[in-house]
Amino acid sequence: MTWVWGLGLVFEAALRFWMAFAWPVEQFLAISPFISYGIYFSLMGWTLWCARRLKAAGEARTLTPGE
Repeated sequence: MTWVWGLGLVFEAALRFWMAFAWPVEQFLAISPFISYGIYFSLMGWTLWCARRLKAAGEARTLTPGE
């Protein structure tokens, strides 16, 4: 989970770095927050999905009959 967050935030920083140099300041300032929020919400959504999947897998192991 830490790797996914780390890579996601490094990607966001690299994208914003590129946008700061390639785009006009006004355009960068207008679009940058939406990109940041999109990446953060995507990472939070992935975290919730992964946590639910791991929780279900753990519950399935503890409820397996015959052990």
